[in-house]
Amino acid sequence: MKIPGIKRTIFPSLASNEMPPMITYGSREVYHLGYLGGNNKDWKKYVVDLWYDKPLFGKVDEQQNIVTVKASAVKLLSTPSPRYALNFVVDAFNRFKTRFDEAYSLRQIKKNTFLGDVTPQRAWMSADATYNAYMQRRYKAVANRINSAFSYKKVYDLGSFLKFVFVDNDMVSSTQPYTRLGYLSSVNAPIGISGLAIEVATLDVSNDVDKDFFVSDPNFGFFLWNARKHGFLVDKNCPWRLVANPASTVMTEYMKPYGIDGYFEMFDKNFLLAYKDDFEVFKLMSTMFYESYRRANPSFKFGDVCLDRAQPDSRVYRLTRKTLEQSGVTDDDIFFYYLIARFMEYSHDRHHAIKESRKFLRGYGSKTVGQRVEILNEQLNKHVDVNIRKLPGSGACIKHRMPDGTIMQGPVHGPGQVCVEWAQAGSATTAGGATGGGYSGGGSGGY
Repeated sequence: MKIPGIKRTIFPSLASNEMPPMITYGSREVYHLGYLGGNNKDWKKYVVDLWYDKPLFGKVDEQQNIVTVKASAVKLLSTPSPRYALNFVVDAFNRFKTRFDEAYSLRQIKKNTFLGDVTPQRAWMSADATYNAYMQRRYKAVANRINSAFSYKKVYDLGSFLKFVFVDNDMVSSTQPYTRLGYLSSVNAPIGISGLAIEVATLDVSNDVDKDFFVSDPNFGFFLWNARKHGFLVDKNCPWRLVANPASTVMTEYMKPYGIDGYFEMFDKNFLLAYKDDFEVFKLMSTMFYESYRRANPSFKFGDVCLDRAQPDSRVYRLTRKTLEQSGVTDDDIFFYYLIARFMEYSHDRHHAIKESRKFLRGYGSKTVGQRVEILNEQLNKHVDVNIRKLPGSGACIKHRMPDGTIMQGPVHGPGQVCVEWAQAGSATTAGGATGGGYSGGGSGGY
């Protein structure tokens, strides 16, 4: 099956991470504009651009909250090695694979090509597991910074450790986040944590030669068509990756057996709000960082220089091992550093982040930690262009979502509520409702 515009360039993109940056940039533009429709909007019914258009796809709900998959919502894929995805995504993929295998056996598509099999190779990844792996790498960077240029003299207990990391140094940014929320909303968090993505090959996503090889396969046109027919989009920058489009009418049919009435309810049934326990994760990770550093560096030694060339008077300092309560570091102290980390993940400027953190505490310091977390989330979860669009010609709001996630009948009547369904020509039209296998929503995180 031929779909016009799969490859519109004579010269293939050769970009890879091993090439010099300037050459890589030019080659990436060749791929971005010359493959899979380029900037043609008609191609949005087939592909999703997770690099340039929707990097938060599957990571945020309709109220712009970062979300993670409930373990109870994943289901085993029928593969030799255990792999998982969201329950309805597994059902949709199994139908997709059955149709692909049928076309292959009936010779409706080419045989003896690379794309002759669509067995899942990668799928859902635990958000906690990927975050922990990321933080292991971040710990090495933190430890190296402390051990460089005699900085270790400034770290002798948990309080001084936190001050060194968050107040004295620029060690946090949007590209190098520290908190779990910062990680989940960054490019470091893979689409696999959404439970919506399934990859059918193990090629190199950073190598455009591999992408050219895959999309040039004679069966790729059928792969695209079959994906759309079963409610999937193809990741433009990883064309062997299928991404479920939860706003398509096809995919919503696969949700119904699990008691999910449309893509808004998908968040209630299958996802958790990540910000709820983010401070506790930060507190645990920070104390673990210090304890790991203390175990690796239980003491340090330096001497006073003697002008008479006598033996320097060496002094040994031992890093304290105390419980959080014994250290004298309170939740309020740790929350101050948590604020700095969160603001630095947005502003990149440490001094501005410290100023904003103190301003926040002046305004809300009397509230409980839980209340502060809620307020902070309201301030910082405004991801660019994530929105729920009112469809053209739609009428009054007839169903809305409460701040706690409850879907209620009637129009919006208070703060924090979002309309999810509008009346239109005597019938109900759901927000973002794509038809067929279409693609709906605008901006970096919308569906």
